[in-house]
Amino acid sequence: MVRRISWMETFDQNQKNFILREYCGGSMLPLYGSMKGTRLGDYPNRMHRDATMAEYQLCKQLRRPLYNEFNQILAGVTRHYRRILMLLLDERGEVGRIAY
Repeated sequence: MVRRISWMETFDQNQKNFILREYCGGSMLPLYGSMKGTRLGDYPNRMHRDATMAEYQLCKQLRRPLYNEFNQILAGVTRHYRRILMLLLDERGEVGRIAY
């Protein structure tokens, strides 16, 4: 289970500058390779990038975990998707990372 935990650095106020520091990749790994060290704004899939930026910014602004669960069907392939975003605070109490 630990190998499936990813986290993003969120110190910048602009969510496009959030940086993927540990990224398990999931189903995108074969398409894009390792995304470690990539700014969220540089993520190659615009629809996924924009949805992710909104979700992470909401988590950071609300200062609470967010949980998502839904069924997804793409090209006839069904998957049950679930994810929790957890805030990690720095020593000043600022949201410096989001783990998911």
